[in-house]
Amino acid sequence: MATKKWLTIVVDGNSDLSPFWPKISSEFLVKIVRAFCDNSRREGAIPSCEFGLIMYNANISGLGYRVQFIKWTTDVEHFLGNLSRLTFNGSNQNQHNIVQGLAEALVMFTRNMRIQEFFNGERHCILVATGDPDPQKMLVSLPTIGEEKFVVGQNFNVLKAHFLEVAKMFHSLRISLSVLTPKKHPMFHTIFNLVKFNLSHNI
Repeated sequence: MATKKWLTIVVDGNSDLSPFWPKISSEFLVKIVRAFCDNSRREGAIPSCEFGLIMYNANISGLGYRVQFIKWTTDVEHFLGNLSRLTFNGSNQNQHNIVQGLAEALVMFTRNMRIQEFFNGERHCILVATGDPDPQKMLVSLPTIGEEKFVVGQNFNVLKAHFLEVAKMFHSLRISLSVLTPKKHPMFHTIFNLVKFNLSHNI
């Protein structure tokens, strides 16, 4: 039986990312998603991979800046279709909101997770962002970690944190974190170095 795998993509809704998105989506994310699923098929007779998406800094009409989601799905074509239709209208002034995207990814990976399922599976996250990341602290919900491991069944903690503090939790939760960005910025390398699972990539 194939190892259960989850891949979530965390995307900055910043309007500055819009002109780069067609290339990011078609030349990188589509290939990554398809390879992710193909690898799962080769490991077992029953493919066992799910995909999700989180867009932070999304400007929702009448609601202000919010986080949008594509919930876990095994339908690859539907997921890729949604990727191609994303709208980027967020503000370049909200670069600290990256902490919301990363925190929501951790919650998404751990919510309703059985202990055996969590520790036997694989979880991967890709951050797609641009701009000048600003490590301001914000109130976010985060999983409970004890002895550097996820405490299954515990409530999520609401606390103030910035994205560097949240990025450190990916390693403790055994979640890989890669970075795709059209802009070279030392802060993106710092985020990657806090986890050190996969190579970051400048587009």
